[in-house]
This record gives sequence, C-alpha cells and structure tokens, in this order.
Amino acid sequence: MDMDAEKVFIGGSRRLTRLNDDIISHLNRITKKGLAILIGDANGVDKAVQSYLCEHEYDNVTVFHSGEKCRNNVGNWHAVQVEPPTKRRDYNYYAAKDKRMADEADYGLVIWDGKSRGTRHQIQRLLSQEKKVFVYDTKLKRFVNAADLKSLKCTSSKGNSKGERSAATTIGAAAVNKSSEDIEQLDLL
Repeated sequence: MDMDAEKVFIGGSRRLTRLNDDIISHLNRITKKGLAILIGDANGVDKAVQSYLCEHEYDNVTVFHSGEKCRNNVGNWHAVQVEPPTKRRDYNYYAAKDKRMADEADYGLVIWDGKSRGTRHQIQRLLSQEKKVFVYDTKLKRFVNAADLKSLKCTSSKGNSKGERSAATTIGAAAVNKSSEDIEQLDLL
C-alpha cells in the first residue's frame, strides 16, 4: 500500500452484492486518484468492491479482518489482522476491524441499504471523527448527505414497529441530493 496516499475506507451492507453505475463511477474516481483503499473481508459490499478492484488490477488495497483467518481477499492484497475483544463471533468481534479502518482512514465511502446497523455505526464512527463520508443509499439510488444520518435510527428487517422512520424516509426528508458532478467537484474522492 502507498503509505503517502490518502486513505479511504470503503464498506457497506452484507446484503448488497452488486455495484451499480453510480458506485462504479465513484470507485473509478478513487482509483484514478491513487487513493489507498481500506476494506473489510465480509461478503456483500466488501466482496463486491474487492472483486471490482481485482478485475481492474488496482493494487493499493489493504484488507482488514478480525481473528486469524481472512474470509475474503479476492486480490491477495496485504491483509491486516485485528485482534477482536472477544472470541465469540458476534457484532463486537467484527466491529473491531471496522473501528480500526475508521481510525486509519481519511475519508469514507459507504454503500448502505438503510437497514444495516453495523453500516450505520460505521457512518457515525467516521462522522464522530470529523471525517468526510460519502454515503450511497441503495433505496434512494443516490448519494446522500452523511451528516443527516448522524442521529438516524434503523428499522429492523421486520419493519417499523416502534414508530421509527425508515432510512429512506428520513434521508428523503433531510438529504441533499448530490449528483455525480457535485460529488466530483468536492475533489475529495
């Protein structure tokens, strides 16, 4: 990994396995700038992005994993093992690597389905560190203002039984709709 390059954490929901044209366009901007990519080893977004980067022979990638064994490292990139706080393979086990990536990253690109609590926590973690976060909401099919997500509550996959608004409803009410050109002009990612 290029140690002098700015680092971008890329992650998202495990339920999402495909990258659309908006996300691919953003990945292309990241790779064109030569940014160092920090990514996890989970199925879903992590694996889909890894596959895309491998197909395009991008090598400025580091894969982070909890525990001894990396689940996915499609490009055989440098891997960083993060010691989890527990041996039980629960949320905290995998969140250890997410925290480490957020700590090391300069920016975040998060692909969110509006349901994943782990992805929401990663957005909040990056924002709390005052880092720029670009969030692509797959329900709205657009980038949304990550700052509007800071206090967002997720609904469960069973629906909205506690009167909480869904991610799409909350974001739709408060988000700034950024076109690809607007995001590109930010000259960060």
